[in-house]
Amino acid sequence: MGEDPLITAVRSGDENAVRMLLEDGADPDVFDQQGTPALCLAISAFNSTIAGYLVEGGADPDRRLPDGTTPLLRAVDSGSIGLVFDLLGDAAMISEATRAELLARARQWHEMGPVAGLRERTGTSDEVERVRIRDREWFTEYHELRLGGITVRDGHTGILTLLEKHFGMHLGFDELAARACALEYPGWEHAAWSEIVRTLARRQ
Repeated sequence: MGEDPLITAVRSGDENAVRMLLEDGADPDVFDQQGTPALCLAISAFNSTIAGYLVEGGADPDRRLPDGTTPLLRAVDSGSIGLVFDLLGDAAMISEATRAELLARARQWHEMGPVAGLRERTGTSDEVERVRIRDREWFTEYHELRLGGITVRDGHTGILTLLEKHFGMHLGFDELAARACALEYPGWEHAAWSEIVRTLARRQ
């Protein structure tokens, strides 16, 4: 049997094809031949638009996978704020246990930093490859870090801030300001800085 058309569209990043296939009744929770859900393929590709289409089409972002993760946890691990935002949906539908798990994962990345986090996951002390990239979907920038076959973006502090806001947690102005100042690469174009500053601006 050949590859499912939705999987092919997700792999190729064809956003229009993904949208049309879902509108025509394609299964949003379809797996590829290696057992990876379409949603996780979109997360691996850092494609928040396709991930959002899949979730809107009925893909389960909280499905427990064989490795113990969920698509939401993988989105947090990715460091992409846009991916997490598009997978969150209605906060009222997220259980307290899931909220605690997501916050703990985001806080761990925030406290360790993406380089240390990658080293812990890969078990290697090799040099981390760092590339500045632009997220065309969200018009923000990240550093993309690669080590031992794993790629993450350095938006985890912004993800923690997004999750806290989404779950109704209201950190103090000083704490958020200190978080922004502590970023390794502050600047208005960086995704984490932008998320924190937007959160602060809403407090005015």
